[in-house]
Amino acid sequence: MTITIRLEEDFSKRRTPGRRVRRHFSQLSEFERGLIIGMKTAGWLTCRVARQVDRSECAVRTYWEQWTRDGTHVWSTGSGASRKKTRREDRATSAFGSHSDSFHDTIRCRGASCSINHFQMPCGSESSIQAPCSCAAFNTEHQRLRLQWCHARATWNSTDWQNVVFSDESRFVLGTDDNRARVWRRAGERYNSTHVVARHTACTAGIMVWGAVTYASQSTLIVARGTLTGQRYVDDILRPFLNGLPGAIFQLDNARRHTARVAQGFLHHVQTLPWPARSPDLSLIEHVWDQLKRQMQLCHSVHDLEVAVQDLWVHLPQDNIRRLINTITDRVAACIVAGGGPTRS
Repeated sequence: MTITIRLEEDFSKRRTPGRRVRRHFSQLSEFERGLIIGMKTAGWLTCRVARQVDRSECAVRTYWEQWTRDGTHVWSTGSGASRKKTRREDRATSAFGSHSDSFHDTIRCRGASCSINHFQMPCGSESSIQAPCSCAAFNTEHQRLRLQWCHARATWNSTDWQNVVFSDESRFVLGTDDNRARVWRRAGERYNSTHVVARHTACTAGIMVWGAVTYASQSTLIVARGTLTGQRYVDDILRPFLNGLPGAIFQLDNARRHTARVAQGFLHHVQTLPWPARSPDLSLIEHVWDQLKRQMQLCHSVHDLEVAVQDLWVHLPQDNIRRLINTITDRVAACIVAGGGPTRS
C-alpha cells in the first residue's frame, strides 16, 4: 500500500515530455511576455530566460525579435477565415490524398467535420490556389431552355449572326471594387495615401446607359436618367433607334422593361431574337460592357463619369466587336457541349 501511494506521488510530480513540448509551443501569457522583455532588457541570456519562464529558447528568441522589430508585445491575429484543420491533419490529408482516388475517400477515412474545399488544396503536387469561376445561377429549367435555344441556332453561320443587333443596359458607378488592385507595402504603411483606394460603401452614385452593337456599326450611347420604365424604354430608346434599322434582328434579354406589355406591343412588327434566361456568357454586349469597365478610370463626379463613358464608347474599336460576333458560333457549340450549363466564354 505504501509503495503504491509513493509511485502515484512520483508520477504526479513527474512532467512527461509531451506536456513539456506542448508547454513550450503554446501561446505566451501576458505575464510571461512581460518577464521575457524585462529579463532580456536587463541583459540576460536567452537560455537563462527560457529556464526561468519554462519555455523553449526558440519561443523566447522569436518573441524578443518581434519586440525589438515591431515594438509591440501583441501577436497579430491575421486576416481571413479561421483554420478548419490542424497542421497535423494537413500533413495526414496530404499524404493520404496523394494515394487516394477520390477526395471524398480522404474525408470519409479521416472522419473530418469540414467540407471538401478544405481538403483539395494541400493534396497533390499540381494543386494551386485559384479564384472561383463566376457564373449565373442555374437550375435544370434554365439549362434545358439554354440547350434548346442553342440547338435551334446550331446551324447559323457567321453571316446569319452579322444581321443581329445586340443591345442591353449597363450601370457605371463612381467607385470601383473589383478585387483586382494589389499593392506591395511595408509594415506600418497600411493607411499611406499611396496605398489607399477610395471607394463608396453606401449606395453608390452612377449612371445607367443603353447601347447596341452590330457587325457594321454601333449605336449612340443613351444615358437613362431616372428609372427606366417600359414606356421610357419605348419612347427614348426603341422608337428613335429601330427606325434606322429596317430588316435587322433585334436581340434583347428578359429584363422587366423589355418584357413589359408596352415594349412587346411596339416590337410586334420587329423581328426579335428570343433570349434564354441567365445567359450573359452568350450575349456579346455583356463582353463589350466588361471591356469598357476595365478601361474606366476613377471619376469623382457623375458628370465626369458620363463624359468618360461616352468617350470610351465613341472610341470603341469596331474590330473588337467584329471579333466578338465571329465567336458566337463557338459559344453556341460550347453551350451545347456543356449541356446548357455555364461556359468559359
